Amino acid sequence: MRRPSSEPVMVHDEPTPPEATDGAAAGPSLKRQVGRSFGWALAGQFAQRGTTFAATLLLARILDREDFGTYSIAVTITMFLLAVNDLGMAHAIARHRDDDSIGAMAGTGATVAFGSSVALYLVAFFSAPFLVSLFDPAPGSPAVGVVRLATLAVVIDGRIAASAGVITRALQERTRTTSELAGTAASLTVNFVVAMNGGGPWSLAAAQVTGSAVTATLLIMRSPVKVRLAWQPDMARHLIRFGV
Repeated sequence: MRRPSSEPVMVHDEPTPPEATDGAAAGPSLKRQVGRSFGWALAGQFAQRGTTFAATLLLARILDREDFGTYSIAVTITMFLLAVNDLGMAHAIARHRDDDSIGAMAGTGATVAFGSSVALYLVAFFSAPFLVSLFDPAPGSPAVGVVRLATLAVVIDGRIAASAGVITRALQERTRTTSELAGTAASLTVNFVVAMNGGGPWSLAAAQVTGSAVTATLLIMRSPVKVRLAWQPDMARHLIRFGV
């Protein structure tokens, strides 16, 4: 799952929360919380990168060059869509400063992100034959189907954008990291099971979607604010202006 940027941005001109202005009382506590969050984020990145590297070495003995080549097409398209799918909603929610309205803000942001992600997925689904043709795949390549499967991760990412923003806002990096590690474990399990049964590039795409779904489910369940799809037009316009 993508992490909202740490670039300091103000979404609302709201008063700073009391806990942020009380330097004597909150300063050391905030520093400790930031330090713990950074430690969890760093440990999680090392664990995920190391596990993925080891798994790739093993998968290279099961899958062939064509399988990885086909999946690379799907990854390229998916990564492009993930760069724009949530319209910056996770960033906006992470920077929101009013505790009283965070629920409404997150609900509206979730609707915007999910709606735009579904729209992008439909575009990718129907244009997959054309997009794949740009990469000049080998005759008989299953790349179109693999792209359609792998890009489902865009829809999942859009649904989780608001919850991810809330978790970042609360500095709950432990929640994010452990959820992502669970998703990585599920992804690798599916990858090896499908690959060892002749799934080829489908194993990689199925693993990607499974890992995203497991991580998203855990983040939604563990978010400090239970995010439900909602719609407030004025808030949506503000969020979209900020995100875009």
